[in-house]
Amino acid sequence: AEDVTLTLGLGLATATAAPLRADTDYAVVLPDRDIVRTDWPVTIVQGGSRLTGVGMEIDNRTRQLQVNSQVRAVVLPPTPAGATSREGAAR
Repeated sequence: AEDVTLTLGLGLATATAAPLRADTDYAVVLPDRDIVRTDWPVTIVQGGSRLTGVGMEIDNRTRQLQVNSQVRAVVLPPTPAGATSREGAAR
């Protein structure tokens, strides 16, 4: 598949766990194994956190995500529902 956007956890999103979104230009989908993989660059976003890298495998059955190389991440603490900024979350 080309120009792939995966959104996982829509039914599981809570005040502390936003859906996970993975964007890449190419991915192989293995529906019988519930796996998506790519050797291409990928950007993964969950809430305000962002991870980039090259190569990825998502196993939806085990809820595991692996990024293979050139990994860079910015991880922010979760923001409670209704808060619009990190400052609002601290109140």
